Amino acid sequence: RGVRPGGGVRRVFDQITTPTLVITGGKDHVMPAKFGKRIYKGIASQKKWWWHIENAPHISSFHVDEGKWRQEFLRLLDQIRPK
Repeated sequence: RGVRPGGGVRRVFDQITTPTLVITGGKDHVMPAKFGKRIYKGIASQKKWWWHIENAPHISSFHVDEGKWRQEFLRLLDQIRPK
């Protein structure tokens, strides 16, 4: 299972129904943004977000833009947290 051409995305991601955030980076040389966008589109959840952080490399999104995206993430958690 995993992301494979020909429907692999649907088989996995269409089962996700929990709130999900997908983050892609414009300087990510490991996972191109187009694949992150494809994953985002395949997720079944009604509560899903896709953030493309233009100057972020792979797995370092929260460390660019002076921590802006870390703060945005914390705000998102506050919004979706059950009250």
